[in-house]
Amino acid sequence: MTGAISPEALLGATGIEGILSGDPAKITVGDKSKAEMMAREIRRSLVRFMTDLDDLRPIPKMKKFDYEKALNQITDAVVPADGSGAPTVKPALMEKIAGCFRPEDHDLAAGYMSNVQRVLPHLQTLLPINVVVTSAKRVNYDPSDSEISHFRRAYDVANDPMVVCRDMELGILVADQLLHLQACYPHVYENLQRQLGAAEVDAIARKKSWKLPWRQERIVQMVLGTDTLSEALAVDLQRSFIAQDQAKPGPAQPSASGISKIATMVQPQTQAVADGDLRK
Repeated sequence: MTGAISPEALLGATGIEGILSGDPAKITVGDKSKAEMMAREIRRSLVRFMTDLDDLRPIPKMKKFDYEKALNQITDAVVPADGSGAPTVKPALMEKIAGCFRPEDHDLAAGYMSNVQRVLPHLQTLLPINVVVTSAKRVNYDPSDSEISHFRRAYDVANDPMVVCRDMELGILVADQLLHLQACYPHVYENLQRQLGAAEVDAIARKKSWKLPWRQERIVQMVLGTDTLSEALAVDLQRSFIAQDQAKPGPAQPSASGISKIATMVQPQTQAVADGDLRK
């Protein structure tokens, strides 16, 4: 390990499917390494995106998505919002997540769990549940294929933020995927914007007449939130990112009360994980 591991990247590396199953796997060295490599993988993906301009990859067949399963799991995992507050992950599930970490990974566990408390409630608020209440009864209607497709994009990003980079390379990125990336993995999204801006600067510097094909340019505009691209704009973006970094006092830390609450979930008797063994 080369430094502090980002809890946000670690959640992106492990995904949420194991958590939603109710039986999350132990956090391994492999999971931590994958989290550390995420920024590098984003950079590699952007290099392919910016250089393979005339040869977009073939679009693979999508895996089947079980909406009913996702609906039931998210409903079991999250307490919906009520008049007193926002949706929250159930304490019993948070305790299971805490048990997936080594005792010495206390801070990493706290950050990871904080990110879980952001991602799962975000999905819960997006569930396409259609309910019509009449004077006689309450009727649930099945969501349309379009509604399920919209939710599936949110679920896929929540489970693996790198799907955004893969879809960029395929030329099929949709704007709402970026909204979900920003909501679930804000620092990953900021990293993507930063590295894409840097790649734009490098490409223009190498060849002044360089220009992206229309499809890639449209995707770059979506990611960077711009209408047009130019060398001056790319430089301005870089300066903006630098200014943001200088203004930041450091990574946001959970409040003292939040740390103490999460700390009680990280059991000192948690069994150490064998690096290659995901489950006992």
